[in-house]
Amino acid sequence: MKSVKNITRIDNNNFQGWIIKIQYKGQKCFKQISDRKYGGKKKSLVIAKEILQGFKTELGFDDKTSRRIMRHNPHNVNGLRRGVSRIWNSYGEYFLVTWQDSPGHTRKKVFSINKYGEAEAKKMAVDYRVSKEHEIYGEVIDS
Repeated sequence: MKSVKNITRIDNNNFQGWIIKIQYKGQKCFKQISDRKYGGKKKSLVIAKEILQGFKTELGFDDKTSRRIMRHNPHNVNGLRRGVSRIWNSYGEYFLVTWQDSPGHTRKKVFSINKYGEAEAKKMAVDYRVSKEHEIYGEVIDS
């Protein structure tokens, strides 16, 4: 079976079923869904998905908010690094910006230090990363 975020399968002597756990903005929701009560593994999973959707609605949670970026260090920019590439006998320095446009699909863009200069390339990279954060993740949370 395909895994579902916030739903975990438990198979042991005491319990066979699904556990739903979700937390959003300090509020937690938890529920156990028993295979025995709901008529089997597949039927209980369907019920678990419905209950999870109800929890998400109740908490004001949507799938985009689960992918928000949290900056732990305001002096660094997530998804930005400085690199050096070697082509033949010459070296090129750059800033590399990475982001995920959807889960599992990482994208990247390079800003050449040789072409734009250190300060300008970094500024362009930071601006590009911030625009991608706003476009994909919504608001940026500084902590």
